[in-house]
Amino acid sequence: MIFIEAVKVIIHTNTGVFGRTITFKKGLNIIRANNTSGKSSLFGAILYGLGFEEILGSRNDKALQSVFKSVVKEIVSLPVENIVVQSEIYLQFSNGKQSVTSKRFIVNDRIKPQAVEVFHGTLITDPNENIQRQPMYVHDKGSASNEEVGFHKFLEDFIGAKLPEIINQEGKRVKMYLPLIATAHFIEQKAGWSDFFANMPYYGVRDASAKVFEYILNFDVFEKAAIRQEIQNNLKKVSDNWTEILNKITDLAKGDFQNNSYKITKTMHIFV
Repeated sequence: MIFIEAVKVIIHTNTGVFGRTITFKKGLNIIRANNTSGKSSLFGAILYGLGFEEILGSRNDKALQSVFKSVVKEIVSLPVENIVVQSEIYLQFSNGKQSVTSKRFIVNDRIKPQAVEVFHGTLITDPNENIQRQPMYVHDKGSASNEEVGFHKFLEDFIGAKLPEIINQEGKRVKMYLPLIATAHFIEQKAGWSDFFANMPYYGVRDASAKVFEYILNFDVFEKAAIRQEIQNNLKKVSDNWTEILNKITDLAKGDFQNNSYKITKTMHIFV
């Protein structure tokens, strides 16, 4: 289980620094504001801090609103547009026992948005110079399996998730990735489950939505399903190999028949 404790956004522009820190209490938190006030931006920032922004329909900075990466619009007496030159998101969350804080850049000339810096402590609500930091990454190969620098592997262990192995389209055993499961844990305000669930990332997993619900409902089907799929894959390989061998035998038999027919015809001509 993940408990979101705080989110902090810092946006550097050509005219100055903008940003906001929002803290949450345990239990139900309701964010109420007028349209275009930043509710969706806040939600996107939370997803971005967890590396789950793919359920918004894209990956990395492309998934976020323009306020994070291009223009901050400010209305004083007249509308003013402030050009974004650098921006980052901090997300502090807990597993119920300890808290960590993730940091991801959105706009940065030197650091890619795949890079994640994890601070082992409450960097937002109670910053401390002694907080240990650890560089990680997300959305690249190994981010769900690398024990040292894979952010989603870290997140899996942090929340104590036991992700099953499933069979992908290539017939290989792979882990059920956290972003797949995340799509069933966020509900869009208008479309409900259908909107985010429809944006489930594609990782070459057959019937991914069904497997997600089977995992959430704790159905003990994954190992049996994986074994059954492996048997079917092996059966197909055997069948394909046999078809190939049979075709070769048929071709050889046809070739021998034609050669023998030629020899018989030639011998008859000699006798005649």
